[in-house]
Amino acid sequence: MLKLLEEGNLESTENDFCTKHRERLQHYCFTDNQPLCIVCAEYENHNKHDVKLLKDIFEEQSKLTKDIKERLTEVMRSIEMGFFKLNVEAILR
Repeated sequence: MLKLLEEGNLESTENDFCTKHRERLQHYCFTDNQPLCIVCAEYENHNKHDVKLLKDIFEEQSKLTKDIKERLTEVMRSIEMGFFKLNVEAILR
């Protein structure tokens, strides 16, 4: 299967090809939890399953990770500002 690298690149491995059709595995079947080639995805038993392109899955996960990181950064800033405010109030007492 394709290894998703942190840099956002897709690295080929020897397992990137369907053993039945010798096509590159570029899809993923969520119904059966397995990577698929285009032939399996479109014409075999998976044509009515929940199938997505691996590239699209990677892009969705990257966006989700970025959004979560931004939200966590905002939360951390709020916490830091709260501690700063508490320290200032303690000093002024």
